Amino acid sequence: MSWDGSAWTTAVVPSVGADDNFLESVSCVSATFCVAVGASFDGTKYQTLVATWNGSAWAVAVSPNEGPDANLLSSVSCTSATSCVAVGHYFDGPYTSGIKTLAMKWDGTDWTIIPSPNNNLGTDPNRLFSVSCVSPTSCFAIGSTGSGGIETLAMTWDGTDWTILLSPNPAAENYLESVSCVSSTECVVVGVGVDNSNVGSPLVLTWNGTMWTQLSVADVGTEDDMLSGVSCAASYSCMAVGYSATNGQDQTLAVSLTGPVPPSPDPVAPSFTG
Repeated sequence: MSWDGSAWTTAVVPSVGADDNFLESVSCVSATFCVAVGASFDGTKYQTLVATWNGSAWAVAVSPNEGPDANLLSSVSCTSATSCVAVGHYFDGPYTSGIKTLAMKWDGTDWTIIPSPNNNLGTDPNRLFSVSCVSPTSCFAIGSTGSGGIETLAMTWDGTDWTILLSPNPAAENYLESVSCVSSTECVVVGVGVDNSNVGSPLVLTWNGTMWTQLSVADVGTEDDMLSGVSCAASYSCMAVGYSATNGQDQTLAVSLTGPVPPSPDPVAPSFTG
């Protein structure tokens, strides 16, 4: 569906698979160019699904796949009509060792696979859930790795290669869900940290191009709190959303970034407010 400033309008997106077809993410650079990504089921396995919007209709684009099994795209970020990067994961063997990161780019004509790295390849699954690009040569992607205790996964794209960054894991299990960058030296990442009692708390990290800072977010629910999406409109101006749970009931949750991030890692910096 599309928003014209006053109302939402539903638009038909062509289905590829005979069964399941779903879209996970969309990125627009103008009213006449958007890209949405997800996956479709071809009867035996999931394959990548990419659709483009020209201002009046959606059309399915040809997109590549890796390996012999399932491929799924989770996120896309475009900086122009000729430059987009999409990320996700694909299956290339047993569950604990055969899930690998998937990345591809759009050059205005074709989608092509970008080789992407994995942590502990051969022992742990690796997935990318979100990507944010500020230029054709600067993207930031996040996800998770690990088959036991889940750990954070973050990497940067310089237009040629992906590079994995060392990223913090403050809880027993750590899931990164969404990233938004306003420059190559200012990104905000959100997700959830799960303690040893299996209780989740919001996880918010910022990246300044050199180091990470963990920001504190107060728990709202008595059971779980999780952030699944973030969008930054300008420097130090971000909104993150997710849910909080109390007595088995999930409620919407939104928090905002209200001021400059401390220049060095600080696990208790009160930078996000509900």
